[in-house]
Amino acid sequence: MALFFPDILQHNNQTRALADITEIRGNSYPLGNISETGSIPIDKRNIGQLVFASSSQQFYAYKGQTTSSVDWDTTSNWVVISGVDTTAFATTGSNTFIGNQTITGSVTITGSFNLPALSTSNQPNVVVVDTASGQFYYTASSAFGGGSGVTINNNVDNYILTATGTANTIQGEPNFQFNGTSVILTGSLLVTQSYISTIDYIDFTKIPLGSEPPHVEGRLHWYDDTKTLQIDTDKNNFTIEVGHQNVVRVYNDTGADIQLGKVVRISGSQGNQPTIVTASWTDDSTSAATLGFTATLIAGSGGNRHGYVITNGLIRNVNTLGYPVGTQLYLSSSGNFTSTPPRSIT
Repeated sequence: MALFFPDILQHNNQTRALADITEIRGNSYPLGNISETGSIPIDKRNIGQLVFASSSQQFYAYKGQTTSSVDWDTTSNWVVISGVDTTAFATTGSNTFIGNQTITGSVTITGSFNLPALSTSNQPNVVVVDTASGQFYYTASSAFGGGSGVTINNNVDNYILTATGTANTIQGEPNFQFNGTSVILTGSLLVTQSYISTIDYIDFTKIPLGSEPPHVEGRLHWYDDTKTLQIDTDKNNFTIEVGHQNVVRVYNDTGADIQLGKVVRISGSQGNQPTIVTASWTDDSTSAATLGFTATLIAGSGGNRHGYVITNGLIRNVNTLGYPVGTQLYLSSSGNFTSTPPRSIT
């Protein structure tokens, strides 16, 4: 018997197919490919026409509104009625899936999509619905059985969710939020990549004086005394205040320590760094190459004989209590300074 749309066929077992592909006979037109529907004679074209494509081994039904060539040759007007549909599946309005349905590809849903309550006992890779809560669950493995959902601890608006280490449980983070415009992080951000790119600006917290973070080499932070950024160096007692100092990294090869606040001159080089000794006013050879003030004690022996010299700008922790404010200081001997102008050497 030929089947014509919109004839309605039913039987009383909704979990079984209406007809098996091997049992369909009669009014189906054989084609090599579904794109060849235009070869069907006009007098053989009917609304609800069945065709069989040998290339895909599938039956197709015509769902177009007319048998005109425009509708007839439109591939989307032909739908698979057997096998697995690997194309996109679009549905509008209300739809109910009964029994097992397999769709490989994308599913576009406009309207409601209803599933009956399916058994969730040890069924991997299926979507089930909890009829009490109306929630969907995906069972990725047989261990998921029972239909239980995901628990969200600390579920507060704008909190970003993170894993907890407990199965089926995630956590809302109060210190990590997104308000629709900005990500708000309270705490430290550890970046493990080599760089951060494409940033418009960075707002640093204006840390009150005396509340600066612990000194860590490479750390950049706000310093409220000079209203600028500080860079922590490899010397625990020295930070570079951006815009207030010019510094040079140097090497001490004298064998003796050079104390903080000494005036030094360049004496040579060690690799790509200048070596230094204390400067003196006594003649040109000990004063002409004067570089600046040592910013910290620089060891003259051991493994770390590097240090910093401030060539221009602010220097801290140097004792000038013996000099009134505004006193002009001059180079003295052995790296010291004095308020007495040096005499001309003849």
